[in-house]
Amino acid sequence: MILAITLAPTFDLTYKVDEIKIREINTVNSKVLEPSGKGFNVAFNLTQQGHDATTISPIPESQLGHVW
Repeated sequence: MILAITLAPTFDLTYKVDEIKIREINTVNSKVLEPSGKGFNVAFNLTQQGHDATTISPIPESQLGHVW
């Protein structure tokens, strides 16, 4: 088990568009809000490779649950 600690977590907000149009209005298709920070990123990538990893953070799980 690998434990990653994220002392200063953040949230990444990504807006997705089909293509970027210069000097025109760009329409957002969707947006994704994800927890971020070194501990989150390390644990996420390790679990994607099949390792058992988790992270802890000062953000309550009640705030992370809807975006994780």
